[in-house]
Amino acid sequence: MYIGDIYIPYVSEFSANKTTKESKETNFISGDADLDETAPKLKELTIAGVAAAYGNKTSDDYADDLEAVLIRNSAYNIVEYNNKKGYFVLTEVDIPDTVENQNAREFSGTGKFLPAARYECSYRVETDYVESDLAIQFPPIIALPTGATNVRIKSPWEIMFIDEWHGTVGSDGKISIFKPFPIFDSDNYVTASSTGDKTYMESAYGCYVTVLNTQDEKTEWTTVVGTDLPKGRYKVVFRLQDLDVTDDIIVTVTGSVSGELINETFTTGDTYWVTIETSEFEVITHETLTVVIKKATATANTIEVNYGFILPTYTAKVVFENDTEVDCGNVKVFDSNGSTTESAWKQVFNYNHDFSTGIVIQNSFFRWHVDTNEIWNNTGELTNLINNQVGRLYPRAFKNNDVSYIVKEIRPDLVEIEFSLFDGESDAGATDCREIVLARFTPLYVTFELIRNGTFKWDWHVDFSGMANWKATYAPSNTIVTPSVSDLEHTSENGIFTFLFDDCIVGVCKSKNSTALIKSDGGLYTNNTAESGNFMFTLFMITEFTGFEYLIKDASDLTTVGGIEVNRIYDSLTTNTSVEYIYGFGYENTTETINASGLTLANAVDDLVTRVLKNVVLSYGSYSLIVKNNSTSAINRRVGVIIAADLTTAETFYTCCLNVGADDKVSLILIKFYNGVAAAGSYGTDGYGTGGYGGTGEVVILAQSTPVTASPTASYTITCDFDHVEREFTATLKDTSDVIIGSVSSYGDEAFTSGMVGLYVDATTAGSGNINATFKTLDVTDAQIYDGSGYDFAVIGGSAHCPDYTTSDEIILFNGTLGTDIQPGRYNLITKVVCAETTSFDQIRLTFKNVTDNRTLALGTTSMVEFIEGYSTLTSVNKLIEIGDDDLGDEGLISISRYTADKPTMPICVVTYIGLIPVSNIESAEYVSPSNVSFASFNEQNYYRNLESKEFGSNLLNRKYKSYR
Repeated sequence: MYIGDIYIPYVSEFSANKTTKESKETNFISGDADLDETAPKLKELTIAGVAAAYGNKTSDDYADDLEAVLIRNSAYNIVEYNNKKGYFVLTEVDIPDTVENQNAREFSGTGKFLPAARYECSYRVETDYVESDLAIQFPPIIALPTGATNVRIKSPWEIMFIDEWHGTVGSDGKISIFKPFPIFDSDNYVTASSTGDKTYMESAYGCYVTVLNTQDEKTEWTTVVGTDLPKGRYKVVFRLQDLDVTDDIIVTVTGSVSGELINETFTTGDTYWVTIETSEFEVITHETLTVVIKKATATANTIEVNYGFILPTYTAKVVFENDTEVDCGNVKVFDSNGSTTESAWKQVFNYNHDFSTGIVIQNSFFRWHVDTNEIWNNTGELTNLINNQVGRLYPRAFKNNDVSYIVKEIRPDLVEIEFSLFDGESDAGATDCREIVLARFTPLYVTFELIRNGTFKWDWHVDFSGMANWKATYAPSNTIVTPSVSDLEHTSENGIFTFLFDDCIVGVCKSKNSTALIKSDGGLYTNNTAESGNFMFTLFMITEFTGFEYLIKDASDLTTVGGIEVNRIYDSLTTNTSVEYIYGFGYENTTETINASGLTLANAVDDLVTRVLKNVVLSYGSYSLIVKNNSTSAINRRVGVIIAADLTTAETFYTCCLNVGADDKVSLILIKFYNGVAAAGSYGTDGYGTGGYGGTGEVVILAQSTPVTASPTASYTITCDFDHVEREFTATLKDTSDVIIGSVSSYGDEAFTSGMVGLYVDATTAGSGNINATFKTLDVTDAQIYDGSGYDFAVIGGSAHCPDYTTSDEIILFNGTLGTDIQPGRYNLITKVVCAETTSFDQIRLTFKNVTDNRTLALGTTSMVEFIEGYSTLTSVNKLIEIGDDDLGDEGLISISRYTADKPTMPICVVTYIGLIPVSNIESAEYVSPSNVSFASFNEQNYYRNLESKEFGSNLLNRKYKSYR
């Protein structure tokens, strides 16, 4: 038989005796002394049977499970007896453990059957709130079991029906979420009555705050007793900061029937966020409450109000009915039985169980597998149950500790396990430090409370490096990294770091304003600077999101219109693009001539000229360049394409050249030029030493084709494929008839794997007419932009850079129906760009508009575009946008495009990615479908800002409370 989610095998007897009166049972009533003692019900129920080994469980395991039925809350013990559903209140269990019962243990249990017709489940909602460095706790939410119906909030004065706030979809199905008490923020204040301005602040969870900077300026909210919250006793709690700390603020609560309930003046606090709490007031009438926060004096200071809520001062209960098994969406615990195969595991319900090999804890989103016989460095497997990809979660500062733990609680709505850590790692500064960690798994999120003794860094590591489909790691303040970029230290202004996947968003929310180390290959260390003091972090997930495809798109995924080039750097060299290039080696005596034949470089006083494209660094590609030697001097002359000019070692590069000898024979030559401090004297074949090429230098010929007789002043096409991993070069030289007259292949011997691209010309000696060459059609395809790693990219440029140049060049992120193709809410629109010309220009624009209504989607501006400047390094550009209820059903456009059609000389603008990062939804927005999870979280972090559990287990209540409806 099943008792709730616990299976007890081989029950041979299930009987009960009726009575007409029953005394109060406080173990499941949780202090509610209002049972109807005259109602007839079943008084005593007895089960008996034999527990034998079955499946993965032994008879002892089933004995532990039956004990779990005895010690846990009876609201979880759903049973059916005589075709009626009810709750089994087990009061006594007998499970003899004798020699003759070693393999099959007889058991019996006595208790009471409480029929569902008379009793229903409830959750107790605690009335305290949590403060951290970054926030005060929002009003609590309740995650109810799948199938929960008839949900109400109960105060001592009233029971009030409440609707589902949101629903989130996990691996077990949908979990319904209810919020018993409303929140006040800048999205639901009374616009007509509020006089304070709104401004966006990252530290306010990526949302707006109300700014009060003149006397009597105010922000105002209304809420209805009997509709938004039940009758009861409450306080107002809100969060603010005062930039000058010189003023007072007035808080009033007024009832439409009762009149003024409170009118209190407070000192506003400090330049950091502080929490203000009013005195208690009582509302026992159905009426509208108006809450006003007002600046009291005329002093020249600014007060910023973030959010507030009405906090109950009584213990509230959320009551509900549940006609199905309480299993879907629950927290579950397994003994791994020493196996990595799930079918070999056994589910555990008793916290006294001995996990001899490994413990597995999971909710609908995460599974954490800890091998109890290993050190932490070899365990802590974390599985994303939405995409079944595996990472790790373990204490990096104590990675060589043995796993030491105590299981404190196993319930369907909460599992708690405590770990002890000591003798930390010296590189983390934790050698003499200790840490006690309380891990709490709930149906919605996982929290880790860290009690620290000592000062150390590199605490817990959330490691997603093994998960293939993560797109990016995001933290507010414009920080975003993708795979293989260097590790990055970052302090989030609101404590949130998110990981974007193809099918979900995973987040880490910290309670302490301290740095984290974002790992290049995915994940983070929760703190990166040596520090002491306790803190918590929460692991959460958002799924079933409409518009995942718009979170991050790199150039390989972007939709382009017109002459956009993808993973290609192109310059016709027939239009003046000189502002996009720099000359190497300090040569300033070069004459440029530009016409339909190409770019001609001539120099009478130097023996070498290099010209490279500014700011654009490539990690590999297929290089092509048309070259022509114009010099008739009887000396060695070389004209070619620079490949991978190193940024870290000055004037070090590879180049592939047309080589014209003193005898006018031509060949293809691959050379490496090195201008390091060790390069002095004569080096290599045809080498150059001190004084050559403008300073100490070395030229090494890596490969040269056989010289052939051909025109020394004809045009030739050089192609060279560069593999940055192996540093392999494969090159050909073709004449105007497309005939190969030379080919070479070789391997580079320098450590660098990326560099700048450009033009190269040299001569054996300087002199008039010795350096004179023409270049045309520089074309690098199948390339990647490099910044610690390679990135796909798209290029918007003028006619010189786009062979398919049009007047409508555009990179499109979103072009669809707002609210249908993408979920309503607030987003951080972010893109990363670098330009070959660094001066500011207004030729590229970022567009964010409601096309149907021809208005902006951005917050804080009426403009539908933002012009992108010329950045010399890969730079993030951000814009906060909102898809609101007024946008639903309208067509929207988010793109990067050429500003005007008359900009044919526009320089190269490289875009590596463009994406939308969810910030929040609009509070109380009816258009957020409950079938999809809300991403309200990113500023209203309700179900992962719960740094302490607010649901203390399900209880049973007598249904006589229905009389209040």
